[in-house]
Amino acid sequence: MMINTTRRHLLAARPLAWVSAPAAAASAIPVLAVALGSGSLHGHAHIGVIREFERQGVKPDLIVGTSVGAIVGALWAAGLTGREIEEASKQFKFMRTLEFTWARRGLFNNEGLQDMIRTLTKGRSIESWPTRFAAVASDLANGERVVINSGDAGVAVAASASLPVVCVPVPWSGRMLVDGALTEPVPSRAARELGATRVVAVDISYRPDSAPVSSMVDSVFQTMHILVKSLIEEQARFADVAIRLDLHQLMHGVEHYEHVLLEAGQAATRLAWPRIVVTSRSS
Repeated sequence: MMINTTRRHLLAARPLAWVSAPAAAASAIPVLAVALGSGSLHGHAHIGVIREFERQGVKPDLIVGTSVGAIVGALWAAGLTGREIEEASKQFKFMRTLEFTWARRGLFNNEGLQDMIRTLTKGRSIESWPTRFAAVASDLANGERVVINSGDAGVAVAASASLPVVCVPVPWSGRMLVDGALTEPVPSRAARELGATRVVAVDISYRPDSAPVSSMVDSVFQTMHILVKSLIEEQARFADVAIRLDLHQLMHGVEHYEHVLLEAGQAATRLAWPRIVVTSRSS
């Protein structure tokens, strides 16, 4: 049943091309970046993307992530394989890392998520990882986008994934940071600014029509989905190749949706591969 469901929806999840970004300035050393976007539970599709890169024998030079893309991307950049990240996702459920709090600016703190990232990356700072990495967050005070590419990985990732109201903002360098999806849900622009000459962007976001709106909470999340969709379309020009997945339908009536999403991410990346000009060093 699960395999048939995956096959039936693969066409719906196939990658759609974005307009190519303007040609980057000539560089003696091409830089291939993978920009992993926000999407909460859809994040298992990112693991499928990683598995296909591994199958093709290609390692990106730079990984940039927003929200769940920052969680998965950090582990990839730190040196974990797709299979190891998949196993970690079974061991650490995101909601289990959240602890209820009476703080005025959020229902849950994210110290558990910070500890999880530090544990899986062996406490190493971002700049010491084998692959360059950056997480995108948003400044709650002024709405500015914040790109973190050094220091404590736990703080960087938790800030990028700190959904407003649900999670307490993360303090960083005198700022209070929240979910990067508010400013750059698919961080292709950040990847370009960090020196990428080729950007592969992965969009796993919820579409506004993913679920009916029947409560106040539904209205809040629907507002986020509408905002994210608009931002993604605006930021499309910064990507050379995009893998855009409409994933939510794949979860309906499926007991182990994680595997279905992973398969969809890998299959979509395989379909997109002819459009991905490989410019990174191979393993």
